[in-house]
Amino acid sequence: MVNKNEKQVLCGRLIGKRLHRSVNFLEIATPENTTIQIVIEDKNIFERIKEIKKGSILEFEGLLKETSLSHKYDIEFQASSMKIIANNYEQRCIHPILTLDALLKTRDSSKQIYALASDKMKCLLELRSSAINYIRSYLNGKGFIEIQSPKIVDSLVEGPTKAFRVEFYNRKIYLSISNVLYHHMLVTIGYNRIYEVSPLFRQQPYKSKYQLSEFWEIDFSEAWRGRDDMIKTVEDLLRFTLNLLHKKFNKRLIDLGINLPKLPEHIEKVEYKEILEWLDLRKDDYGTHLPHRLIKELQKRGLSTVWVINAPINKKPFFIKRKNNTSLSAELWTDRVPILASGGERITDYKEALENISILNIKSEGFKSYLDILKFGAPPSYTVGIGIERLLQYLTLQPLHYLVPFPRFPKAKIKLK
Repeated sequence: MVNKNEKQVLCGRLIGKRLHRSVNFLEIATPENTTIQIVIEDKNIFERIKEIKKGSILEFEGLLKETSLSHKYDIEFQASSMKIIANNYEQRCIHPILTLDALLKTRDSSKQIYALASDKMKCLLELRSSAINYIRSYLNGKGFIEIQSPKIVDSLVEGPTKAFRVEFYNRKIYLSISNVLYHHMLVTIGYNRIYEVSPLFRQQPYKSKYQLSEFWEIDFSEAWRGRDDMIKTVEDLLRFTLNLLHKKFNKRLIDLGINLPKLPEHIEKVEYKEILEWLDLRKDDYGTHLPHRLIKELQKRGLSTVWVINAPINKKPFFIKRKNNTSLSAELWTDRVPILASGGERITDYKEALENISILNIKSEGFKSYLDILKFGAPPSYTVGIGIERLLQYLTLQPLHYLVPFPRFPKAKIKLK
């Protein structure tokens, strides 16, 4: 809250309402875990209020004032306008099954062990461990809680990325390719700051030296925050982590011929369409990931990092929010590796999700659990992911087999130097 009697914006979830002919009273639970009474006297809003169900996410503009009329509240918010962020269609929360009762037993069939005995790899694996610990420390200090989502999944894995199918009691089951839908479920039911450090799996015919079939990622989500907040948090997190890594590892890495980079104080934001102009490309030439030519273009322009924002809606998943025919997305590109971090603002509304699914021409049946809980109404939020191996490559410019003890490459034969 800011000063009383100053015009401001208030957001929250509807927990109660009393309707009268001349005035309407709404009770709102705010992100700060306080409850406040909203007073609405504008009759043009009355009909909309009748249709709103408890649990909906609302945004108001108006004045915060002291009141002597209410026995329950010392202050109230006199609203001049109201915006429905997300409507609760079912007025109840449908809890999805987020865990499985049994674990799939797997056997490591790989016989290749890459450079495990070298001092170089021992140092780099210690760097990996410290980087993850520093990231955890930063997020924990900001009030995030660590969660775990399932890695043996069914319909939530379906999408444009090919997944690994596994035998699981004669059921059609896959290894998880993403955590983000589970995270949004938790955000929807009141977990405002969450993160996860976990492995993910993708059965893609990768030819790039930047890709693994089994990789680790740090995903985090925050409610009541938008894309600009996400960008600032990612930058602060990376600076915090890099500063600590410099202090602990700089001398040892220099002795190995490795120089850690430093994140610039200011990182430019560039529209996706402008990036295509930089590279003299048509908008339909490439999919979600821009070509590695962008790395050379950044080097040519003297830019070590850049945020690529506002990708076309057909280049991003359906759960990313759309505005003016672009997605509210952001990817952090560097002159050392492509896409160090990727994320964006989340959809807040069930109907919005269906519209996005229709635009992308995908089947909604595979996302039923997610769509059901979205009917409860989701607060504004962002989600972002940082690949652990990608971060380590950015830091060291070393090949993946020095950064992962037992890497999973699709078919590649690695020659050690």
